[in-house]
Amino acid sequence: MLKQKSNSNSSNLEKSEQINAKQLKQLLNSEKSLPKLVSSTGDAVTLSKPVNDLLYQVLEAMESGIKVTVLPIDKDMTIADAAEFLNVSPSYITKLLEKGTIPFENVGSSKHISTKDIFDYKSKRNAARRKGINELTAFMQEEGFYAD
Repeated sequence: MLKQKSNSNSSNLEKSEQINAKQLKQLLNSEKSLPKLVSSTGDAVTLSKPVNDLLYQVLEAMESGIKVTVLPIDKDMTIADAAEFLNVSPSYITKLLEKGTIPFENVGSSKHISTKDIFDYKSKRNAARRKGINELTAFMQEEGFYAD
């Protein structure tokens, strides 16, 4: 997971990546047959449907300007990995683990967290945030502070 500071060169690069993603997405969207990946030596491999679908989703996000990280769901994360993924501090993750909010396993002297459990936590956190925002918006509308 890399974080980059925005500058004019990265902005131009992102635009070219978006254009490239759009072109590749069109190739992957063929209803007739699955595309082939051809190496510079001429060796070709036909993409399987699951690989084609995954690449399509990644390219769709890239075309929209969304940065993508692909993580294996059956691997564990360290506290530092989980903190970076959730954009919180490692000490906050440690507090969540100590409270039992997120399950973990002790492996030697370190704590390992299932990637699936981190995704589940993030999903629940996002749902709670959306609910809170919706409640606040409804309250503000009822009180006349916010109009559609």
